[in-house]
Amino acid sequence: MQDLVNSYIEYRDSLGESCSIQLKYLLKQFSREMGANINIKDVTTEMVLVFLVGKK
Repeated sequence: MQDLVNSYIEYRDSLGESCSIQLKYLLKQFSREMGANINIKDVTTEMVLVFLVGKK
């Protein structure tokens, strides 16, 4: 997933739509918390919500 995040950031940069430092940090932190071996297809809405809102 980390490669996907890095590719997305590079893609946005190549379009001249560079991501803010905060967005880059958020995406990279999300990738780290999901784990190095997770497939993007395995990321659920619940996992994203837990990351954004915090664990209950």
